Amino acid sequence: MLQRMTSEQFDEVLAYDSLEPLGPDRLYQLLCRIGAAICSALGADYNPKVFDPINDQRVEVEPAEFQSPEAAAAMMRAHADNLGV
Repeated sequence: MLQRMTSEQFDEVLAYDSLEPLGPDRLYQLLCRIGAAICSALGADYNPKVFDPINDQRVEVEPAEFQSPEAAAAMMRAHADNLGV
């Protein structure tokens, strides 16, 4: 029989996941530690952020231009007209 999770139990799961993440986030943290340990063992100078793919500083994101709701609706109508919808 399935039991429903209470809101308190769900909050506990979220808190635990923020401390010990599951899935790719956990893998990223583990790979960062392994990379840092190898560099440290070899005596290399390194920046720990180099091993963190989530906080990659090399990627620069250009700010998106603001578009009014009216302009967005007009674009959607034009796309729909072109598709014959």
